[in-house]
Amino acid sequence: MRVAPGALLLALALPARAPGALAAPDTVLLRGALEPAQAGRVSPPIDRNRIVSVVIEVTISCCPASISPRRGRCSTAPRRRTTAARRDGALPFSSAERNLLRGGVCSASTSSAMRQPRPYKGQRPGSARLGAEAERYDGAPPAGGGASKDDMVEVRTTRRAVGALLALVVAGGKCRPLFAQAGVPGGPVQPFSFERLIERTRELASRPFAPPREVADWQAGLSAEAWRKLRLKPDQLIWGDSPAYRVQPYAAGWIHRRPVLLHLVEDGQARPWPAKPELFELGELAGRQGLGEDLGTAGFSILFPLNAADLFEPLLTFLGASYFRAVGRGTSPGAGARGLALNTGLGRPEEFPAFREFYLVRPQQPFDPLTLYALLDSPSVAGAYRFELVVREQTRLDVDANLFFRAPVEQVGVAPLSGMFQFGTHDRAGVDDLRPQVHDVEGLAMWTAAGELLWRPVANPTELRLSVLVDENPRGFGLLQRTREFRAFEDLDARFEARPNLWVVPRGTWGKGSVRLIEVPSQDERRDNIVAFWTPEAPVGSGQELRFAYTLIWSLASPIEPSVGRTRATRIGAAAGNARRILIEFERPPGAPPAAELKARVGAANAKLGSVVVRDNPHTPGWRVSFEVEPTGAGPVELRCVLLAAEKPVSETWIYRLDRS
Repeated sequence: MRVAPGALLLALALPARAPGALAAPDTVLLRGALEPAQAGRVSPPIDRNRIVSVVIEVTISCCPASISPRRGRCSTAPRRRTTAARRDGALPFSSAERNLLRGGVCSASTSSAMRQPRPYKGQRPGSARLGAEAERYDGAPPAGGGASKDDMVEVRTTRRAVGALLALVVAGGKCRPLFAQAGVPGGPVQPFSFERLIERTRELASRPFAPPREVADWQAGLSAEAWRKLRLKPDQLIWGDSPAYRVQPYAAGWIHRRPVLLHLVEDGQARPWPAKPELFELGELAGRQGLGEDLGTAGFSILFPLNAADLFEPLLTFLGASYFRAVGRGTSPGAGARGLALNTGLGRPEEFPAFREFYLVRPQQPFDPLTLYALLDSPSVAGAYRFELVVREQTRLDVDANLFFRAPVEQVGVAPLSGMFQFGTHDRAGVDDLRPQVHDVEGLAMWTAAGELLWRPVANPTELRLSVLVDENPRGFGLLQRTREFRAFEDLDARFEARPNLWVVPRGTWGKGSVRLIEVPSQDERRDNIVAFWTPEAPVGSGQELRFAYTLIWSLASPIEPSVGRTRATRIGAAAGNARRILIEFERPPGAPPAAELKARVGAANAKLGSVVVRDNPHTPGWRVSFEVEPTGAGPVELRCVLLAAEKPVSETWIYRLDRS
């Protein structure tokens, strides 16, 4: 089918948004600011059977007053920007796309089915470890509860193991391939589309959960070193001739005992990719008999020349349960994400859904966005996921999740993030370390629906802690690493100053709920111990279907650029008696008034508040707020501070919890 030149294929008409108003469901992301696409049109004739991309020219409204784009000028005049909304021509067309090709109007919606309110049940401190903390090096089950060893085995990938693995991948990525492996015949070819995957997942959820198969005992018994040496040959990379994305699968074994199914999609057909022994450098397994025809696939990395044209480095890695991790330009591996978190931090063993199948679609043009799909499964839920990877200065991953529940779930964690915090300027109790700070995330940031920016420094407590930040349709949240000076860490190997920020931008209507922050006691910097996710207000029942859409952003620079002062540092120390002295350093934006014209609004629950002092700090430059608090009860002290000029905020809102830990 051909479309006549000049035919109008797509028209989006969205109302303009006043500064501070909620973003419309159809949005354009610009450095974390959400701006509605007001109009669009499509050009050149399109062949339905070989469609490559649809270029939409959009008008982007100016950002809200409280948040401005990091790049470009902020003005009341609209700016024009060209973006590409693509769908691989190999896949069957959706009804919306068929309407598009007929010249009809396409209207997208990402609204979620929301749930009924139910009170949140409290956490019993210290009673269970979390999914992020369960990434163990020794193969032992999490202390104090959690899933069994068999259930937990495939999520225990440590930072050290991943670091060593990525180093091997980089070495392999430097080699030019001898040939391009577009796919290895290894099984029946099946028609594929996202719609088919959603329907199959819905049908799967209607049946009882069936545990996946595990590899043979000899493969599960591989040592960590033997498994690391079992790697794909450099000339066998999937799409090895691509100047952009190349795929490095990992063989199953060691703690990765439950293999996933990897498929390559071409012309609407999905072909399995088997991990044949001859494709791998076998290391200690060379010469071993009985390897079989398929070693099984543990996961994979997407390689990309992110920082140099001839250096292919891991950009995005899926490995273990539903965990995945990406990097931004100029960053090293740090904060990660997972597909879903179930009943995390409730004082009893949580459930770990796992991706069981992956479908990779090669972009028609090398540097187009990369699309991949995944099927998630666990005793309580099955899910169909679509990921679209876009690489710029930031690494952006658009996520569409369709969830089908087999059983009731008290707490669903959407867009779960994880990171590591050992100690920092505000939390060094009992630390004997040459390094001033050790962390790859230092705080939780949240941009509320009302436009308020919250900053909550994270800590390494002695007991498990849970904090709940209630909101309706939040604009964003994330785990950030704001400190970028080497002298703040003094670690030549870990490069904590280069760990990425990880930011979540909800798409569509999420409704009422809360961002939940969980801090887990940890003495091992190889393990993530900080978890954050969005939880809908209501629990989920058996047979319920939910859909969520959001964007994940990994970046070195701040994902949002506020017009108010950000928190630079938090310091806490002893004062007279049982009191604690708090010192907060705020950035001073250009044109902001001096400290003499400011007022600090400080709140302290469960404590007696002393005098508050606001001073200019010419060394940062910025503002310094200091005060003392003395606990008046046995419960935790909840603190809050914001700077005002003429009763208007000139800083983000700093919040913190002081307790026995």
